[in-house]
Parts: sequence; C-alpha cells; structure tokens
Amino acid sequence: MLDAIVLAGGGTIKDSDYSENKALVCIHGKTMVEYVVEALLKSHNIARILLIGPKEKLAEIFTGTKIEIIEAANTIMDNIISGINYLGSNRNILVCTSDIPLVTTQSIDDFISRSLSMNLDLSYPIVEKSLSEKYFPEMKRTYTKLKEGIFTGGNVFYLNPRIINKGLAIARELIEARKRPLKMARIVSFKLLIQLMTGTLTIEKIEKRFSKMLNARASAIISEYPELANDVDKMSDLLAAKKHLAKRIS
Repeated sequence: MLDAIVLAGGGTIKDSDYSENKALVCIHGKTMVEYVVEALLKSHNIARILLIGPKEKLAEIFTGTKIEIIEAANTIMDNIISGINYLGSNRNILVCTSDIPLVTTQSIDDFISRSLSMNLDLSYPIVEKSLSEKYFPEMKRTYTKLKEGIFTGGNVFYLNPRIINKGLAIARELIEARKRPLKMARIVSFKLLIQLMTGTLTIEKIEKRFSKMLNARASAIISEYPELANDVDKMSDLLAAKKHLAKRIS
C-alpha cells in the first residue's frame, strides 16, 4: 500500500479566461482535482490521500470524505516535503498533479504495480509519442528524443520518502526544469546533455545516473497509459479533456 499526495497548489490555464487555480476548474460538473481523487479512491494500492492546496476551498469540495488536506507552500518541492512530513508514514508515496482529469485507476495501478515489482525507490512514467498522439492528438506535449524512441513524461511519480533528503537540492532543480529536457540533462550531466542533443542518450544511462546521484534505485517506466502524461496546461488541453471525458460519461 502507498500513500498519495495530490498537488493542487496553484497554476492557471494558459490562453484562457480562467483566473482560478486550475485544480478547481470544472469539467462536466466536477473539478479537475475531483477526477484525480476519484481514480485514487478506487485503487486498492492507496491507503491515504493528501491534498495540498487551498485548504478552505478543497474542504468545501471534499466535505464528508476521508481525504486529508493541508495548505500549499511556496514551491512544488516544498509541498512534497510538507506532505511527506504530514503523512509521517513509512509507506512509499505516489505524487500526482491535480490537472490530469483523464487519469484512470487502471493507469495508476499499472504504474504502482510495476514500480513495486522492481523494488524501486524512485520511478517516473514515460509515454511514447505515437501512443500519446493516437489517443489524445489535440493535446500537445513536450517530447524528448532518446535512442529507444520519442517520449513525453508523466504527471505522477513514485517515491520512497527515505531518499528525499539525499537529493533535495538536485530534486528542486529538476522539478523546476521538468518541462525543459535540455536543461534537465544539463543539470544531471554535461555528457548526458551532449547525448540528448545527438539522439544517442538511452533510458538506461539516465536511470544509472539518477540512481548514482540519489544513491537509490531509480527507473523510468514505459507506460501504455497516455492519460498519465496528458495534463491540462492550456485552453486547447481543456477543450480536449472535456471532449474525452464526455465520451466516458456517455
């Protein structure tokens, strides 16, 4: 069993008239964060769910549930650390963003099961470009060309909380650069940056570098579930999410 942290602290939808926290934007009568929480609640792998965001507003939405809520801090990394400290558990943690309303319980369980089976301390799902574009062609993502193919990163990750202090500084830098592959590679290693730019960088080399930096077992998980990688970042994403969720509802 894992605990789940859902990051709902802020950010707005680009190129839109929505000025509110995008976690609270409604799609077909439910906020985006509700879709994420519902998927987690149906998972047999999740023990506790902690929301980090505007506590008062989130409490109104999740009245009468067992969902735990704390106020957001200044940065994503601060929120993750606050969440780990609040949970105070020895269980590993699934960290999710709140802007992935297309996420399903099946996609979450598959990622968790594969991470557990590999006995990992840190894992991150990646999705092949052709798969993402097949299911969600309207949602434009940031892709990285590796030797094995072209991939986009997910919006969840699996974490052993005991490793967090080992790589706190590097983790802050990587999270800030999470949508800029070249900057991420430069932070990790100049050699990896060159390999990324020439298309010769492999997943295994990235895994080995992260494992060495964090003194932990780190791995990328190639996922067959593109909903893990398609967040609602701009208006075109929101329109696409509305369309796909309408199909599910009907």
